[in-house]
Amino acid sequence: PVEEFEYFDPKAVRIWVGNNEKLRVMLFEEMKCKECKDNIRWFFEDKENYLYLFVRGEIDHLDKLKNELQINNINIDTLSIQNSKNISISDLNIGGGKYAVALRGSSFVNFTNCSIGKGAFVGIEITNSLDSNASSNYNILDKCDIDSGFNFTNYRFHSSRGVQDGIFFVGKAKQNKIIDSTITNWGHSGINLFASKENDGDVSFNEFISNTIDGSKVAYMHGFTTEGITCSHNSFTSNFFTNLGARNQLGGVENAVYRNYFGNIYNSQIKKDQGYGAGQGIWIQAYAKNNYVTENIFINCDEAAISLVSYQNDGKKEKNTISGNFIINCGKHIFNKPYQNCVIEVFDKYTEENSIKNNNFVNNKVFARGYTPKIYYHDNELTIDEFNKQIGRYDDFIIGNKQIGN
Repeated sequence: PVEEFEYFDPKAVRIWVGNNEKLRVMLFEEMKCKECKDNIRWFFEDKENYLYLFVRGEIDHLDKLKNELQINNINIDTLSIQNSKNISISDLNIGGGKYAVALRGSSFVNFTNCSIGKGAFVGIEITNSLDSNASSNYNILDKCDIDSGFNFTNYRFHSSRGVQDGIFFVGKAKQNKIIDSTITNWGHSGINLFASKENDGDVSFNEFISNTIDGSKVAYMHGFTTEGITCSHNSFTSNFFTNLGARNQLGGVENAVYRNYFGNIYNSQIKKDQGYGAGQGIWIQAYAKNNYVTENIFINCDEAAISLVSYQNDGKKEKNTISGNFIINCGKHIFNKPYQNCVIEVFDKYTEENSIKNNNFVNNKVFARGYTPKIYYHDNELTIDEFNKQIGRYDDFIIGNKQIGN
C-alpha cells in the first residue's frame, strides 16, 4: 500500500469514482451481471490490503479513473463526541467515515434537523465510553434524516456491501430517543440494538417514536433489530416501516412494539439465493422473553406477519404477548416451506423440547382476500378457529383471534 492508516476496517469500505458509487463484488458470478448498468465493480483483499477494480469493456482514461477514486473509511469517525454532556447540534450534514457520528459515553446531546450517514458504514453509533465504560444516556435525535446514500437494488447472494446500520446501539446506551426522523437505505438494519451480558452491555429504555424506516433503494434491509439478554425495555411506537427486504427482528426482554405500520416486507433475492425467505413482518428471535407486539398493522408481508421460531440453541422464547394486531394479506408468497398462506407461525426445530412456550396470542384480526389464512403451530397447519382451540398447549394463552372479511 502507498500509505498505511492507523485504523482501517475492510468490511466498512465504500468506493466512488468521481461522484458515482461503485458496488462491491462478492462473487465472481456477479461480474457476469448483464442487467447491471454500471461496468465497474471492486473488491478489497484485506490480507495484503489490495484494492481491485474490475471493469467490463475498455478503459479510455485509466489515470483519470485512479485520480477520481474516493474511499469513505480513512477515519473511524466523522464526528466523535466522547465523555461529553449538554451539546446541541442542528442543521448539519454529517457523512463519511466508518461512523458518521459516534456518541461514546456522552449524554444530553441533541441533534435536530441534521442529515447524517451519507457515504458511511454506520450512520450513528451510540455506545459506552472507550476509557471509562460510562453509558451514553438521554440523547435525542429529532427530525433528522439518517440516509446512507447507498442506491443499489441489483445485488444478490451476499448483503454485506460496506453499508451496515442507520443507528447502532451497542454496549451501554440508555434512555435515548429517536423522534420524527427518517432512516433509509441501510444494508443491514435501519435501527440495531445489541446488548450482551458477557460484554457487560445494557441497551435499555430507549424510545423510537413516529419515525419512517424505508429500504426502497437497497436489496436487503431489516427495519429494526433488538438482540441480547440485556437489551430490554426498549419501545417502538407509531413508526412506519416499509419496503424492507428482510424481517424486523425482536429479541431481548420486555421490549415493546406498539401501534406501528409494517408494509411491503418482501423476500429479498439475497436470502432466496441462500435457500430461505426473510419477508416476515416480525421475527421473534433469540432469548425473547416478556416482549409485546401489540396493535400493529401488518400489510403485504410475503411471509407470516409474525414468526416465533427456533432453529438452534438460541434460548427460550416465552411469555411474549402478540395481541390486537391487524394482519392484511400476509403469507401469500412463502418461500421454500411446505405450507402457504400462513399469517402466524410458531415452531421449534431445536432438539430441546418446549423452548417456545407460555406465550400469549390474543385478539389478533386477519383480513385475507382470495385465500384462507392459516396458522402454522408446532407442525400443525390450522385455521384461525382451530388455532384458538389450542389454548393451554405449551402453556400458551390463545383466545379471540379471528378472520374478518374475505
